[in-house]
Amino acid sequence: MPFFNSTLFESKPELLKGNLQIIACAGSGKTEFVSERIAYMIYKKVARPEQIVAFTFTDKAAEELKFRVRSKIQELLGKQPDIGDMYIGTIHAFCFKILQDFIPKYRAYDMLDEVGRLAFLSSIKRDIDFDYLFNSLNKRHAWNFHKHGNKQNWAYRTFIKDVDLYREEGLTEDATLSDSFRNALKIYLQKLEEKRFLDFSSILRIAVDTLEKEPSVRKKLQDQYSLFTVDEYQDVNPIQEKLIQLISNKQNVCVVGDDDQSIYQFRGADVQNIITFQKRYPKAAIHQLDINRRSSDAIVKTADELIKLNNPGRLKKSIKDKGLKSESGDLYKILFQTQEEEIEWIVSKVQALVGKEFLDGSSVRKLKYSDFAFLFRSISNEATPYIEALRAADIPVIYAGTGGLFDTPEVSSIIKIFAFISQCDKDVEYDDAFLQDVHDNLPTDFSISVKKLKAGVLAIQEATKAQKRLSLQGLYANVLSLLGISDESFHEAEDDVLLFNLGRLSQAISDYEGSREYLTYNSIKDFIWFIRLHAENAYDSGNTDAMAGLIDAVQILTMHGTKGLGFPVVFMPSHFRRNRDPEFGATLLDISKFDSDRFLNYPEDERRIYYVGITRSKKFLFVTSAEYKVGKERRSPRSSFFDEIPSTHFITKEIPDPTKRKSSKIDGVSEEIRFPTSYSELAYYLNCGYDYKMRFIYGFNPELVPALGFGKQVHNVINLLHKDFEDTGKIPTKAKIAKVIEEHFYLRYASDAVAERLKVGAMKSLTKYVQMWEKDFSLSVKTERPFELEFDNALIAGSIDMIKREDGNETVLEVIDFKTGKADNDLMHKYELQVQLYTIAAQQALGINTQKALIHFIDTDKNERLAVQTSPAALETAKEELSFALQGITKATFKRDARQDKICKGCDWCNMCPKRKGYRG
Repeated sequence: MPFFNSTLFESKPELLKGNLQIIACAGSGKTEFVSERIAYMIYKKVARPEQIVAFTFTDKAAEELKFRVRSKIQELLGKQPDIGDMYIGTIHAFCFKILQDFIPKYRAYDMLDEVGRLAFLSSIKRDIDFDYLFNSLNKRHAWNFHKHGNKQNWAYRTFIKDVDLYREEGLTEDATLSDSFRNALKIYLQKLEEKRFLDFSSILRIAVDTLEKEPSVRKKLQDQYSLFTVDEYQDVNPIQEKLIQLISNKQNVCVVGDDDQSIYQFRGADVQNIITFQKRYPKAAIHQLDINRRSSDAIVKTADELIKLNNPGRLKKSIKDKGLKSESGDLYKILFQTQEEEIEWIVSKVQALVGKEFLDGSSVRKLKYSDFAFLFRSISNEATPYIEALRAADIPVIYAGTGGLFDTPEVSSIIKIFAFISQCDKDVEYDDAFLQDVHDNLPTDFSISVKKLKAGVLAIQEATKAQKRLSLQGLYANVLSLLGISDESFHEAEDDVLLFNLGRLSQAISDYEGSREYLTYNSIKDFIWFIRLHAENAYDSGNTDAMAGLIDAVQILTMHGTKGLGFPVVFMPSHFRRNRDPEFGATLLDISKFDSDRFLNYPEDERRIYYVGITRSKKFLFVTSAEYKVGKERRSPRSSFFDEIPSTHFITKEIPDPTKRKSSKIDGVSEEIRFPTSYSELAYYLNCGYDYKMRFIYGFNPELVPALGFGKQVHNVINLLHKDFEDTGKIPTKAKIAKVIEEHFYLRYASDAVAERLKVGAMKSLTKYVQMWEKDFSLSVKTERPFELEFDNALIAGSIDMIKREDGNETVLEVIDFKTGKADNDLMHKYELQVQLYTIAAQQALGINTQKALIHFIDTDKNERLAVQTSPAALETAKEELSFALQGITKATFKRDARQDKICKGCDWCNMCPKRKGYRG
């Protein structure tokens, strides 16, 4: 990978140290610049890797930056870099790291994302008394279905918003307006603690409070980290800014962003952070990245003319194009008479362009469906007629966020089958006619007869009623098996979108199950209502999925969900007026107690959203709207922003494309596929390629088992015992082991009886470990040592259980990997390969010259460990096996090739997979 900015960094040393503001316009290659800056700081010894923190907006952006930094350092040094404990990731993940490093109890906690949080709230709705909460809201804000949606979802979302505001704005009880909210907040926080969950705002609040109240923790972090980079700084909110100031002491902070791309004010982002940075951080230098390297000249000029309407108040900047010349017909902006005409034109445009030649950088390739993106302000409110038309034209469509997932025929049919099994609605006749309707709605991929469907659903219903404890994933797998998903014809390339959608439903089931310890037959009904009331709305986020790009389908996204993305072809349809004047919305908080105006959506904010949408396009941009919506006789007011978009560079009439587009047969990829992974993921591929595809491409999740997490908890306790020895110098006593287990050992899905039995087993194994391997405590160099190894085109992350000196020869370093249970010959090769990978990582990624590697089975009574071959030849063989997996994944080679019948029979997908040739089970 070439290095572009060495001359610049040599001539301007202020770009490497001190406070710095980088103003980066859309498509300016800021990730490239930031990665070179970090690499050059290390190269010039301005900082050691472990002193550097780089905050990104998303996990995906973090992974990309990690790859770039490593490649740039390798370009400078000529070898794979040891970046040690450099932190590259989100602010939330950094706060979670602070909690786990300094407050050990949080190592047993799990994170709740947005949907998981809704599922958790629905599991404690009786404790919180949402009827009381709704009544309080209704008195103040007069609930209206057309404005607010269903009552429960309105109450849930308002409560979540208020909880986040309460914590992130640092409010106290005097800012609350209702006993209902105060009581609900108290119970919510108690239940989070009881169930060992954290949500995003709690992570931020606890981390900031810890840093403010405990100077020793703050000092340790300030001593450890001394150079900071904050990407997408325009979207930082006040509590995140507070964290940045606490850990940096306002020194050596580099912020990267663009006030024109600040589009998250509704989440509390404060654009003034980037506008006033120079006033708040002493002696801050400034550097501009003002060339859009992504888009054609016409797109850049259009976006620039639009965003200039936000003057004054913007940072002073110029936005230039790279010289990529647009062709006539690349940009259309058309106002159609009817939405039907608009949609027909859009479909024909997709059909006309797919397969045509596209110059991607310096390489020519054909346009694929996945190169097409449709951007909406709201998927659920706007996208449906466009999606239906694309599907009717046999154009594959994927929801990169899951908005609209439950409207797809395959998912909606399965939800109806669940409703039949649970007899969900009292006013619905669950009879033969109902199942006939389900059958008629099924995609043609499902070839099941009506008779078989009826008999199968009734059999599943009877079996489900008889179960004392229900697995919703298990029920889902049985329904899919009934529908014929294990048929060979169901797993062809053209079925990718359908299977991807079914995988997303599996994830929705996991969101629901993951917040509950115990499910019964009645939980099916509760799950359906969770979907109806909450999940259908919750999934309209438009966030891009890491694996969505591996499926060749048109992508449907919200404009908010396109941050950092670019597409050769962008459609921006459906520009109808949203009828939203700036207002804070429903709340049970006193908005005078904080800067509530910051959350409002003003025309300047909306204009930024359109600017972001336009600049996602590399070449083709089609902005369309209509006078009349589908089926409407009255004219629909259109958004003023449709008219604001300058028409200068667009064709504004419905005329044929003036440019003759060449067809191409080059089916290349636009760039090298690089991805983060772990040994656990690669091991699934090595067992069976199709197992990997089901889990990590389609996104299916296996059934939850009561003992889930047992191994993780045992590893955590071992780590805590070793850290206690580091602090006290004392070998843990039996009483100490028992205390650590009591405080930190937690199995979320186990019944009390099962949890107690497993806890007793852990106590026995760990007591035996301390007694038999007492010397390890003084010989240990590091426990739970994280690493990231760049290998082929992947970044393999993991954690080495222990690195220690050899007993009797302390010049020799050993890698130790702990395994719960006893040695299993069928799994031994998998275990050995894992430890060989850890040895490679220790040597290449961490710079630790380990000479031995051993596997320690916790449950064994023998005072011995299994030695693993780590000779150069053995490690080379291990590398070849890992390369085989990585190449297969990047080439999308997912064969059903389980190496042993035992693996196939015990597979999580044995009722869903066509199974490999010759398998008999």
